[in-house]
Amino acid sequence: MADVDIYISNLQHALGEPRAIEELPEVQAAGRASALTAEGLHSIRASDLEPWELAARSAESSLSSVSRESIAAVFYATDTFWSESATVRGPARFLDRLELERTPLHGVGFEGCGNAGGLIATAADALKAGTADTVLCVTTDRAAEGTRLMGANVSVLSDGAASFVAGTHRPAVGFRVLATCRAVEAGMHQLDVATDTMAVVKATADGVKRAIAQAFEQTGLDRSSISHVVANNYGRTSLKIFCGAGGVPFELLYQENVKRIGHCYAADTLINLQSLVEQEAVSSGALCLVLCSGFSNWSATVVEYVG
Repeated sequence: MADVDIYISNLQHALGEPRAIEELPEVQAAGRASALTAEGLHSIRASDLEPWELAARSAESSLSSVSRESIAAVFYATDTFWSESATVRGPARFLDRLELERTPLHGVGFEGCGNAGGLIATAADALKAGTADTVLCVTTDRAAEGTRLMGANVSVLSDGAASFVAGTHRPAVGFRVLATCRAVEAGMHQLDVATDTMAVVKATADGVKRAIAQAFEQTGLDRSSISHVVANNYGRTSLKIFCGAGGVPFELLYQENVKRIGHCYAADTLINLQSLVEQEAVSSGALCLVLCSGFSNWSATVVEYVG
């Protein structure tokens, strides 16, 4: 089964309500509104819903045209470990809400805002092993009160979830996964982005460079074949570092949701792929490079648009 094609489709998301970043107490206290605006950040999404509820809203849309009986497993990612209902009873409530009460659920995580790359890779591994031909994947997070501001003006956190269906059957609209490669630098646990900014930047650039190089080596493709780049919704400075490290033109990077949504944890890249499709900005056969970034881990996924 190792040569089987893997597809992701039915990309959907659920977000909180819009809030201007200058209204956030933590942004006001830090005096960062102007600096964040200069980075292209203007609003975030805030929700009172539990992460599992956001996940269920997104997944219900992903499954609107899919038989529940066809879903062999669920891969569920979160970085919201402060909420008991997010990590203990939440996933069970999620399955119950979706009428998938007896469907195996696998936790995918510990990559923080890079969890989307782990979701795609884990789902692909399961599908290639032949244990399933259709699975549901979801990532969901919500910020704790007063914790939305990230260090070094990287971004501002939003609440939301994103989901997709992964399978071995070619969808009418979706993406074929050509490669998902990951890089890790565990030693970064010693660094603080506020005081060790340059060391964090250097390690991040190196990690992104390694992940992208592996992806192109694995696919045999050239960087010039990439039509679109999607990444986490960080500020402009961070995104330029990513593109520069990976040797891909900054002009190819999809950035419209940076201003509109802010940084919705690992959901960013999936939402951005969905936006490309909905805005008809991507053509059939076009190749997209998906860059997912946590604090000490990065992934580069190459996908081909099917539509």
